[in-house]
Amino acid sequence: MFALDVFDEPRWWLALMIHLIPSYILVIITVIAWKRERLGGWLFLLAGAVLLIFTHFEAWVLVIPAWVIGGLFLRLKKA
Repeated sequence: MFALDVFDEPRWWLALMIHLIPSYILVIITVIAWKRERLGGWLFLLAGAVLLIFTHFEAWVLVIPAWVIGGLFLRLKKA
């Protein structure tokens, strides 16, 4: 959804890949979180903090879900 504005660009394929880098990172973190809950939780919290710093504290709408997901993975206990 965040990359749908690139199709008017002359090199839209390269622009599409660049715009999807954050999605790739979150997918990798999600796969790690499925395998190791604690590490994945901390990675989600870290990703939210990095996003908040890179956007100069203006991306609260995107950061809060990452922090909630990270907190839920940290609270998850294996049965």
